[in-house]
Amino acid sequence: MNKKTLVVLGGFILIVAVIQMFERGDTRVADAEIGAPLLPGLAEALDTVEQVSVSSAEGSFTLAREDAGWGIVERGYYPVDFLDLTTLTTSLAEAKYVERKTTRAENLRRMGLEDVTAIGSTSVLVELSGGEQSWSVLLGDRASARTGQYARFPPETQVWQINKYVAVDRNPVDWLEQTIINIESDRVIRVVVDHSDGERLELSKEDGTFALPDLAEGEELKYSSVASEPSRALVNMRLTDVISGAELDWAEPVVSQYYCADGLIVTVEAIESEGKHYVRLGAGLDDSVADVAAEVQAEAAEIEARSDRVFEVAQYTYKDVSKRRADLLKAPPAEDADVAGE
Repeated sequence: MNKKTLVVLGGFILIVAVIQMFERGDTRVADAEIGAPLLPGLAEALDTVEQVSVSSAEGSFTLAREDAGWGIVERGYYPVDFLDLTTLTTSLAEAKYVERKTTRAENLRRMGLEDVTAIGSTSVLVELSGGEQSWSVLLGDRASARTGQYARFPPETQVWQINKYVAVDRNPVDWLEQTIINIESDRVIRVVVDHSDGERLELSKEDGTFALPDLAEGEELKYSSVASEPSRALVNMRLTDVISGAELDWAEPVVSQYYCADGLIVTVEAIESEGKHYVRLGAGLDDSVADVAAEVQAEAAEIEARSDRVFEVAQYTYKDVSKRRADLLKAPPAEDADVAGE
């Protein structure tokens, strides 16, 4: 093989190698983006962000800022968990390019970076805006055998590895403030539960302990502290969703009222519909309590301001606010079979 042939062959091999390096994003190729912010300018503009949209195969929703704070548009601007929101925006602002990866569209699926509209897509598109600026990025799987994550900017097929994994909840419910109300049980001195069939359960605290009045002969509490359970119904009450409630029938709810020693009265209406459970809350002040503190008045006003909200709750929460007398008593002993047969 002569010298000229070797030169031509060597040049051909070099060209093929360079093409392959670019196709697979070989890090030996100098890249100005490496180490640079994934979303330029976001870190400096975090305080100006007014909207964050999340889209995935499960659907889309938007977090937006109003005068009252951040809320989810599709949930009537119900408040979001601000810590979760700032964790997301800060993570995106801190994300940096680590390595240029493939540009081949056929590789996107195995990196979790197909378009969110693709069947079986696992990617999530995050879009942020504020003022005259906007940012968007499609996030995929964790980087294999390394820290970080794969990302790209549709419609481009260029995949990048970034320096951290940015977790994004795809269900809007996961972004909501989960606690509906939190009233410590030691504040509650009286509980009244009214059922639509006319049954009323009324419990009052005497000498620091709740008691079930008028126990009939043969009636026995399940255990000594069972009468205190209804007073704990408002401790860290949590939601499973927030809905409009317009389609629900509230004609015959269970109505429970919780009287606090400091003058706060909380009212909970509860219904069951098609296997799901819903509550709505209101609040007022006890006229029999003199000089109710300003903070208690503000607390009542805050609860009452959300009285138009309907919360879906877990079944156990519904049971907590809809107790009946029988729920607190031991079941009567079964009759002896021989006696029952006589």
